[in-house]
Amino acid sequence: MNHKRDDKSETFLLLNTQNKKEIAKTFCDSAWDDFDDGLFEESLDKFEKALQHFPDFADALIGRGQIMLLFEDFDAASENAQTAIQLEPDNSDARTLSANISRLLGKYDKSINDYNKAIELDSNSYLAFYGRAIAFDILGKPNESLSDFNACLKLNPDFVSAWYDRGVLQTSEGNLNEAIADYSKAIELDPQFVHALITRGDLYSILNQDSLAMADFNRAIEIDPEEPTAYYYRSMLWQKLNQTAKARIDYEIALEKGLSEDDM
Repeated sequence: MNHKRDDKSETFLLLNTQNKKEIAKTFCDSAWDDFDDGLFEESLDKFEKALQHFPDFADALIGRGQIMLLFEDFDAASENAQTAIQLEPDNSDARTLSANISRLLGKYDKSINDYNKAIELDSNSYLAFYGRAIAFDILGKPNESLSDFNACLKLNPDFVSAWYDRGVLQTSEGNLNEAIADYSKAIELDPQFVHALITRGDLYSILNQDSLAMADFNRAIEIDPEEPTAYYYRSMLWQKLNQTAKARIDYEIALEKGLSEDDM
């Protein structure tokens, strides 16, 4: 029997594998573009196609896991994250995905451990710092949370959600001027950010900067006329200004548009 190595066959298999991975990467890159644009169904389809061509492609598993997490399919998200970690134990993005899943499931200590590992693997992972900041905030560790938000924003100054969430933290700590500065930065980066406008408007009202508060509420309603909290907070401002009739009208509109107790 001839056991001589068939170099041509091995070369073909190698080239075929490389070709499949390149095709998978093309699908994966396009999938991430769709993901960033909020086209999650289209993104998922492309991640699936990437994995059909190359099942062990960790980046595609991470992407598919991210979408499963958005769809609140925690089991599928976790399966994708763990498979990616098995394939690439030093992949910081896979560790961050695993941490995000644990955080959303209320497993905060586990999430912190995974974020720590992700940051150890990649000290430039702003998403890991961001996720850990949120976990620390939930655990009642504002100093650690603020430190991580600061690190996140140093790495990515254009990360709108981090500016907003750091503003929420500053608000809870009573640092209202700092919170307004953070909300303002979020609005500068995303002028259509309705909830940042409403939240900043509420702080302006607390600080008796009523004209600025009214401008924010009006702008929020202009952007999204269906958002009940904008009418609610404007009604509270009208009440503060002794404009009872206007306050009643806005409050009734807020109720009509679905205002809940959680919004108050």
